[in-house]
Amino acid sequence: MFREIYHNLQQSSPVATIIISVAFMLFFGFLMTRITKKLRLPNVTAYIITGVLMGPYCLDLIPGQVIGGMDFLADIALAFIAFSTGQYFRFSALKKNGVKVIIITICEAFLASGIVFVLLFVVLRLDLVFSLGALVIVILVTRARISWTALLFPFVILQLYLFCIGLGLFLAQANVFFKDTQFIYNAVTTAWIYLTPIFYPIDMLPQWLMWAVKHFNPMYFYVGQFRDLIYSGTLPGPMIVLAGCVTAIAMLAIGIVSFYRSEDNFILYI
Repeated sequence: MFREIYHNLQQSSPVATIIISVAFMLFFGFLMTRITKKLRLPNVTAYIITGVLMGPYCLDLIPGQVIGGMDFLADIALAFIAFSTGQYFRFSALKKNGVKVIIITICEAFLASGIVFVLLFVVLRLDLVFSLGALVIVILVTRARISWTALLFPFVILQLYLFCIGLGLFLAQANVFFKDTQFIYNAVTTAWIYLTPIFYPIDMLPQWLMWAVKHFNPMYFYVGQFRDLIYSGTLPGPMIVLAGCVTAIAMLAIGIVSFYRSEDNFILYI
């Protein structure tokens, strides 16, 4: 029924379609807040639930053209939230509780990351099992020998996990100030994949390029360790393990320091 009404309105008056859509959103959002207040939930919860229910993936009450033309509302809402939050900041309070805030923020970040990691990889067995499933199939088809060293692969994953957290924090703050970071990162990632010996042995590279990859490509440290443990059935050399650990800790430190030094300026660029 709603689709027929919207179709007729779009043919006759597109402006009326927008007005009616906004009216529906405001009306149902207000009704949902009455329910969430009785449940002692914030109004934001009501708005999110209403948006999901009225969106194209549930009841589909709002035309896709209207939803597509409302992208600017997210920027406006974010601006209001930023200004509303800014009025409660006091430098005296930040100086007094700055260390506590930093400690709590770091603990929350690592606790949330740890819980998600445990839930996805340990409880739900997602992604990691899918990736290892392909590896197991290759091992079975090629009848490769499995060594006890394969049990040490979580140590390599831990190094890679810390490295990715630090890199993510660094790129997150960089993208706030330089919007083209996401596009540059996509190009760099493509080149990074081909310069990492994942689907080819590093011995295939020229001598000068092999030396550069071994010394300046951090992903080589983790791929090399994993290949030694799983493919070769041997323990990685102490230098590549040390390089992997130092790189992971250094990247994590760079990400944390750069993020928290820049976070006070985020509101000026968002």
